[in-house]
Amino acid sequence: MRIAGKAVLQRDRQLQTGTSLFLLFRLPKNSNVCSAHYIREKIVEQLVLESMQRILLYVQSYEKLFAQRQLAEFGEKQKKELAEKRRELENTKIRTEGLQRFIDKAKQVSRLEALTSKLVHEFIEKIVISTPEYKGGKRYQKVAIHYNGVGIIREPVMK
Repeated sequence: MRIAGKAVLQRDRQLQTGTSLFLLFRLPKNSNVCSAHYIREKIVEQLVLESMQRILLYVQSYEKLFAQRQLAEFGEKQKKELAEKRRELENTKIRTEGLQRFIDKAKQVSRLEALTSKLVHEFIEKIVISTPEYKGGKRYQKVAIHYNGVGIIREPVMK
């Protein structure tokens, strides 16, 4: 059995004296709500002991096979990491090219006095409008403007 999530050892005063619990927090996929689970320390201790007994016996009995499998798994992990790094590099190249195109287009606009559909299509990828929030009787809404090739730009503050 594998314990997923974050585990915290907690002494529970309501149970028998000396009884300890692991309080587990887990955030389910696609959820903003954490769920909490409890498991007795003795149960965790027994599971870990049994697992270690099986693994150590296996390593002692099949040392070479164990080493080969672990190295193969490590190699697969390295291949996946390398593929991820290549994707990151490609994404960085694409982002750099998009940034350069954005800068070149921005240099061509001499004076912006009115918003035209041509400018919107040329510069803006999408506009995301969040649900409204009410504070002090006033309505507030976040608006995120995603620019082509660069995403959201934090507007600079002029000093």
